Amino acid sequence: MQPAAIHVRLNVTSEGTLIALVDGGAIVQLPVAQLTGRQTTLSIEWHGERMHLPAKVVRSVAHSEAPKAPAQYYITLEFLALPPATARRLRRLLEPDSVQTSMTAA
Repeated sequence: MQPAAIHVRLNVTSEGTLIALVDGGAIVQLPVAQLTGRQTTLSIEWHGERMHLPAKVVRSVAHSEAPKAPAQYYITLEFLALPPATARRLRRLLEPDSVQTSMTAA
């Protein structure tokens, strides 16, 4: 799923934008690179729900919109063992009705 401009935090210190979200992981855009293999926590607030998802950095790729623009980084995350309640909340957010509602509200 590709949400519209949802802000996220990675380990409380890095703020960015959620690019894609699936049940097994996410892609986020951040202003700083992340170390591949590092364990982290992705914090998302969406539809009034805040989730803290344990994850591992799988990839960190620099991206720039223009030659002199500051680099942004696409960070690919793989979710680690999610607590059952968190996994249920994530699946609920990924349901087609939930996605349609969020796109309509945007």
